[in-house]
Amino acid sequence: VYGLPTLLARWYTAAHGFVILLFTAGSQALEGWSDDSARAAKPPHPSPKLSTLAGPQQSSVGTPPKPPVSSPDSVAQQPSSGASAAGESVQGIAPQGGKPVEVGEKKKLTKAERRAIQEAQRAAKREKQAASGGSSAQASGSGKPSGKGSSSGKTEPMQFDDQKRVKKAEKKGVVQRTHAQKQVEWLAHLPQYERESSLSLKIGFSQSDIHPAVLRSGLKFAEGVVVGGVARCTCMLEAFRAAIKDLPEAGGDLRRYFNSRLAPMINFIVTCRPMSIGMRNATRFIKDHIAHMDASFDFDESKGYIDSLIQEFVTERIVLTDRVLISNLLSKLQDGDVILTYAHSHVVALGLIEAHKQGRQLSVIVADSHPRFEGRKLLRKLANAGVPCTYVMYSGLAYAARDATKVIVGANGVMSNGSILSRCGTAGLCMLAHSMSIPVLVCAETFKFSDRVLLDSFCDNELCDPDELLEIGPDAKSPLCDWRDLPSLFLLNLAYDTTPMRYITMIISDVGLLPPTSVPVVLREHS
Repeated sequence: VYGLPTLLARWYTAAHGFVILLFTAGSQALEGWSDDSARAAKPPHPSPKLSTLAGPQQSSVGTPPKPPVSSPDSVAQQPSSGASAAGESVQGIAPQGGKPVEVGEKKKLTKAERRAIQEAQRAAKREKQAASGGSSAQASGSGKPSGKGSSSGKTEPMQFDDQKRVKKAEKKGVVQRTHAQKQVEWLAHLPQYERESSLSLKIGFSQSDIHPAVLRSGLKFAEGVVVGGVARCTCMLEAFRAAIKDLPEAGGDLRRYFNSRLAPMINFIVTCRPMSIGMRNATRFIKDHIAHMDASFDFDESKGYIDSLIQEFVTERIVLTDRVLISNLLSKLQDGDVILTYAHSHVVALGLIEAHKQGRQLSVIVADSHPRFEGRKLLRKLANAGVPCTYVMYSGLAYAARDATKVIVGANGVMSNGSILSRCGTAGLCMLAHSMSIPVLVCAETFKFSDRVLLDSFCDNELCDPDELLEIGPDAKSPLCDWRDLPSLFLLNLAYDTTPMRYITMIISDVGLLPPTSVPVVLREHS
């Protein structure tokens, strides 16, 4: 009996402790659950960078407050001091029951709004460039002038299949040329004119007067009195020198003034005969230096600067260049060489005559072709100098090339892809020499190097008078004299052809002996 109360007391003590333990555990679990639910319902505490965006947070847990959701535009208009200080990106605020809204996300703009934004950006950019350009020009005096007269771009040939541009150019032109009666349609992008009995009678006078020296040079180019890339370029530059010296005094922006006075003269030269690559490069050289001329020069100083500039180009890029090129050519000529050349090249003639004067025992085979027979001019020079020569027509090249040890030709231009633009017929000669393992040497000055690429002979070429093909003799009458009356007959007289790089062994220039693949390097160094 004594042990039963003790047992009951112990059981009661154990049960009481178990109840207290269960109650304590339950209360702790209940408190933890309430805290979790409160944290789930309560929005995250805003970081300092969002404090100004999200607004003040309520401390009560019972009803979680809805955070204010702002549109992207309104958010973008409210700067965040914390975000700007920390330099971090804003991730966004998640509203209740929805997807998070990215603060940096932009709403979709209409086409008109996007256009207005673009116009505003362009206007701001133009104002910034004008401000920076004006300050730099005032500081250094070498800024480019603005306006149409300040254009110093490349003098590229016009596409004559664009009728609007052709009519616009004819209105401004000084010479009114007669378009060819029968034009070759697939060469309509090149100028095609009829032969004029006297081109000087076609000259009119527009608002921009052409200097007599420029008129005289243009007429010589059109009539074929001055031919050859070097001769034409030198004649044009000397005419420009005379025109610059006689310009009347003017004020204002002298760079724009000189460019505006040169533009009609250049257009007149192009109208008389399309410019060669060397003439285009010389014209670009002059216009670029005029555009970068010191703005502090007065009128006389500007004229002296342009005159010395042209004289420097003629002396350094043409005269001295030919001397260096001839010395480089002589290093490749040996005793007993039989040189095969075609048509006439100024620098090739000088090099062969100089080699003969130095006692080199060599002979020359001059190949020629109808209709211009330019090889006769080279033959006359070499024969007067005492060089042994042989004269053959183009149809006999396969027979004459068997005795040749080298083929040396000139070039009207050297393209950046290594191809050569030269007198029509040069490509056939180079391909024949390549098939017979005869080295082909091309002589060209660096002012004839062009950054353009030519893959054929039709994109950029010159069409000569088709009636030249009918001239077979002084008294003979060609059976094709009435070719204009035959609707299915067209005459094509190309001035130049393109020789691919693989048929050329070496290019002899004033910078040394170059493979055709090194032309882009020369252009990069001389740009």
